[in-house]
Amino acid sequence: ASFPAAMYADERPRTGWAEILLLAERLEPEPPLLPADPEERALVLGISHEICGEMGLAWCRRLLMLEARMRAAPDDPQVRAFARKYGSGGEGFDAARTRLVEVLRMLGNQQQRQREAGRGFLVGSALSAADVYWATFSNMVALLPPEKLPLPDPLRAAFSLEDAEVAEALHPALIRHRDWIYDRYLKTPVEL
Repeated sequence: ASFPAAMYADERPRTGWAEILLLAERLEPEPPLLPADPEERALVLGISHEICGEMGLAWCRRLLMLEARMRAAPDDPQVRAFARKYGSGGEGFDAARTRLVEVLRMLGNQQQRQREAGRGFLVGSALSAADVYWATFSNMVALLPPEKLPLPDPLRAAFSLEDAEVAEALHPALIRHRDWIYDRYLKTPVEL
């Protein structure tokens, strides 16, 4: 009833981002997306939660998209179903905007600390789940260009975000990091 979902052999389905990540690590341990160092591992999991988890970047961005859709089509049953799934009312939308800004600022600060330490990744000195999650979910706040992420115009418009506070929190270095991760580690054009 929810996506994404990972199904493997006759094991239980996994629907949470962390469960899916742990399954992927077990099935394909090289290259690792979770550092062996416990402190770095905890940091990757914490940052990943801030991107993927409840009231994280993706969750809050979906709430803001839902808010816009509710204004345009308040009686749409799909909109009501999403509102129920994400448990939002007006106060949820305000909290979502605040959290989205907080997460973007946290990511910008983390990336700055890493750059100052001479590292090119969000955590440690190698690619991690935090880098992959940031690169993929960054499209919810700043879409890749059409040649790298082809989308129908209505969908591209739905993902556009014109919010001055969010734009200010989204440091250009984070977008350069996203582009570097895509260029070096992920496939483009993205296939949906």
